[in-house]
Amino acid sequence: MKAELEKQDQILSTIGLKRLMVWQSSVPSIYDETKFKNYISSEYKESQRSITDEFYRMFEFNLLHIETGLRVTLTTSESYDGETVEYKVIGMFILSSSNSKLEVIDADFERRIFFTSDLEIPFVETGKV
Repeated sequence: MKAELEKQDQILSTIGLKRLMVWQSSVPSIYDETKFKNYISSEYKESQRSITDEFYRMFEFNLLHIETGLRVTLTTSESYDGETVEYKVIGMFILSSSNSKLEVIDADFERRIFFTSDLEIPFVETGKV
């Protein structure tokens, strides 16, 4: 488990993210928004969980790293005063050329390859849209 978290930390660090990030109202952004596309999955939009999350000032969304195709699922939790928002990474995945969702367990940024439990997928073969 520790090795998995270390790999996740390395991958996230390479693209400018951390497993846990805290935004404060005095800071414009906690990551470089020009390197990512932000979107909400239709599964989350249509779920009962999204309604419950709203009540607790929580939210779930995805960031697509434009250069590599890595997708990171995060949850946010806003403080009651609205002065801070906590971002937590809850998953990393790619979409293959056949549109299959594959969990990323490691990446080699020099060779530009993602590793899943079964496959090695070059960055160029990930869905970036």
